[in-house]
Amino acid sequence: RAEAAAVQKIINKLRKAAAPTKQTDVGGFFFIPPSVFDITFFFNRQVNYSIPPIRQCVLQTITVNYAPNGWAAMNDGSPVQTSISLSFRELDLVDRTSIQSEKQLSI
Repeated sequence: RAEAAAVQKIINKLRKAAAPTKQTDVGGFFFIPPSVFDITFFFNRQVNYSIPPIRQCVLQTITVNYAPNGWAAMNDGSPVQTSISLSFRELDLVDRTSIQSEKQLSI
């Protein structure tokens, strides 16, 4: 039960981070953009330069599948398995110059 609640809490936080905020108190209807993410890959507690870096990004899509291997539920109705897929969109344009300036693993 505690694990199912923790998973649902993570899903709710991600959904909230992906959504814009409506601002209507300024005489119009405006959107405040969703949360910005800084994603870094690590290996053995160090930045992993074997994977190209991801620039600041927003969570564009979150897909939740509560039955990745067919529906099964606990006694309280919580799903037995949950699969989450996230798609991020970088905010900066990635061009050749920016790729050449990335720190990479020397092979």
